[in-house]
Amino acid sequence: MARLSAEQYRADRGAFFKSVQGTLNHLPATDRIWMQRFTGVGDAPSRPDTILFETFDELRTARELEHRRIVDFVDGLDDARTRGRSNTAASPRPSNSSSNWPRRWCIGSITRPTTAGKSMRC
Repeated sequence: MARLSAEQYRADRGAFFKSVQGTLNHLPATDRIWMQRFTGVGDAPSRPDTILFETFDELRTARELEHRRIVDFVDGLDDARTRGRSNTAASPRPSNSSSNWPRRWCIGSITRPTTAGKSMRC
């Protein structure tokens, strides 16, 4: 496996989140933002470009914990909650034809790309 030096990890690459560090940090940042919206608990940064973890090892450990939190949340949803609409602005809207939307939607990360002005459907 290729390794990046600390300088390469933090170097501005011209991407939306600038560096590899910024790109990887935006995933737990947005996961925490969404989980705080869904559950009302937990710390969430005010911006998706917040650097939460300085090193890749810290980020990996936190990512594993956050993934477990997301899976536990989704596994704990009942049928009534998965069939209803979320009251969170700009949140994903489940399809009426599927009661297992959270499982499919959650896999990997709760971060999903959207198009401004359109509701996201699972």
